Amino acid sequence: MKFLKTLQPRHQAYLIILVVIALNLLSFLFFFRIDLTRSELYTLSDATKKLVGTLDDKVTVNVYFTDNLPAPYSTNRRFIQDQLEELRSYSDGKLNFLMVDPAGSDQLEKQVEQAGIPALQIQVVDNDKMEAKKAYMGIEILYENKKETLPVVQKPENFEFDFSTALNRMVRKKLPVLYTSADFGMPGWSGKQGVEQYLSKQYELSAVSVKDSAGIPDSVKSLVLFTPSEQLSELAKNNLFRFLDRGGRLAVFADRVSVNPQTQQAVALKNGLDSLFLRYGLTVSDNLVQDLQCASINVPQQVGMFQFNSQVEFPFLPVISDVNPDHELSRGISVVTPIFASAITLDSVAARLGAVPVLSTSSKSRISTGFYLLDPYQKWDEADFNQAALPVAVALAADFGGKGTPGRLFLMTDGELVNDDYVQGGSGVPFFINVMYWISDDEDLLAIPSKRNFMVPLPELSPATRQAVKYTNLLLPPAVVLVWGLYRWRKRRKLSQS
Repeated sequence: MKFLKTLQPRHQAYLIILVVIALNLLSFLFFFRIDLTRSELYTLSDATKKLVGTLDDKVTVNVYFTDNLPAPYSTNRRFIQDQLEELRSYSDGKLNFLMVDPAGSDQLEKQVEQAGIPALQIQVVDNDKMEAKKAYMGIEILYENKKETLPVVQKPENFEFDFSTALNRMVRKKLPVLYTSADFGMPGWSGKQGVEQYLSKQYELSAVSVKDSAGIPDSVKSLVLFTPSEQLSELAKNNLFRFLDRGGRLAVFADRVSVNPQTQQAVALKNGLDSLFLRYGLTVSDNLVQDLQCASINVPQQVGMFQFNSQVEFPFLPVISDVNPDHELSRGISVVTPIFASAITLDSVAARLGAVPVLSTSSKSRISTGFYLLDPYQKWDEADFNQAALPVAVALAADFGGKGTPGRLFLMTDGELVNDDYVQGGSGVPFFINVMYWISDDEDLLAIPSKRNFMVPLPELSPATRQAVKYTNLLLPPAVVLVWGLYRWRKRRKLSQS
């Protein structure tokens, strides 16, 4: 510091410029990155590095992205380029990419459209006027004789996941098979068009009977079931027991209570699933969980001649932020919002079964049984929500049959989690996809989380703490500026007097 004070201002400026140049040169030799984002947006997962590091043939990536777009699209282009440069470094030269701006070239625009990448209309300000500009923001991936297209890449949060899953589809010789069943009134993939379209790119989707006298075929490794409307036969339950005993992987998304939101009626379901899980010590009674940390619903209100929708918090839609961080299923998941879920009791589960609660309610929860009051305008007493950490999703991984072949069992008491009519802002879809990866042979993909953050609830605070945080945020910034201003004023005053 003393040395700097001896230098003239001009020499100090020269020295600072030299230091900046030296630091930039060193950054080329010793590269590192500090990712401070909540979801580690700028950090590639180990699974993605492994995927590109084991390529057995060349991969060509054509990025068709228009230059000179307004923010945030301009930063997205740079983000994609940085990610692909890092992927190329891990691929040992097998992955190469080309950044192309199709604007102004009829031939390139025709080539882009043939690749399945649409032209978008982006609003830009030019010469103080709002104008529409044609833009391309898509990616084409070429591998051997295969081609995959990401038509529009507008948000960077899911770039790694979308790119890695597309590349994984191309390098795999055969897609794994994911089975479901339509026996006993189970809906299968009916009503789940959104998630079905996505899974069909990763799996071969098929159906199997669980009530066949020959049992579930040995070729079936992964099975997902949804709420049955009819009573399961003993034969079907025994088939499922044997499936798990031989190392099968089973995921069940099933309601214990059937709810009709329109009529505000709820009826306990008698389909035999409770006895199925009771064998493993899991008890699912006819109850519904309620949580003060919950989502809101639109409720129509009539005021005179006018009708409008108002947002009303509905405790039967718990916003679950207690996602077990120690379990694989939590990767990339910050919140899940089930609808009319039931609590699961694990008190009788044997230790050898390795049961782990994956989703649990907040510290202000309760269990509703018998008569279910579904009126959205009901005034709830906070004192009644005196239960905590009620599990609504549980995972078991164990050698169920004692034959040396471990199986997996997942249970969630929400059969409508990914139904097209009930998806809550999409928050349950990434979790459902994780479950599908967990019960299949695609565990590497489970390590490539979607980095999109859905609604992240604030931590629970007491009223006094909330007020303290509120007024601190309100008063602290101007107070800091005022104190700093006074300090600078006094310092300048002393200098002028001296």
